[in-house]
Amino acid sequence: MTSLGALLLNPPIAGGAQTIRHLRVVAGLLECDDLEIANLFAIPTRDVTAINRAGRASDGWEAARSRLRQVITEADHLLAGWGVSGLTGQAAANQRAQLCYVGECARESGKDYIWTLNGEARHPSRWHQYVSDRHGRASGASMNERMAMVLTSLPLTTLCPESRPRDEVIPCPTPVPSAERRGS
Repeated sequence: MTSLGALLLNPPIAGGAQTIRHLRVVAGLLECDDLEIANLFAIPTRDVTAINRAGRASDGWEAARSRLRQVITEADHLLAGWGVSGLTGQAAANQRAQLCYVGECARESGKDYIWTLNGEARHPSRWHQYVSDRHGRASGASMNERMAMVLTSLPLTTLCPESRPRDEVIPCPTPVPSAERRGS
């Protein structure tokens, strides 16, 4: 059984059904049977502005570390999904420190790469917009087809701002459907 560990920004105030649905698409593309989620910041907020306020203090970042380490250690694949909306001030500094922590945990558990959308840690709740026809980034009839076009893997060294060399980008593998693997 393989698993996808999705690293998001913080827990939703509402249910997060769309986020889960989109994460399951990627889990399917990577042939993962299990999906686990960890957040960089443990406190639920409504938006980035609220995270900028609550994220000035270190307690929400520190509270997330145990779950981050667990998911990073146990997952077969990691996905960066904390979003591209910039945090500011001390919250941004705390996020950078947390990303370095994520990088350390991943290296300790032998993980070298993390899945992204075209090299960015876009939040799953926005993926449908990112792959829509309007932007021309992907084509295809289904969300699965569109996501397969933009799903890429990057070296984990890109997580920590102090070590940001952009090495090779590896496109998403096109999994062989289960029936074909079994020869049926």
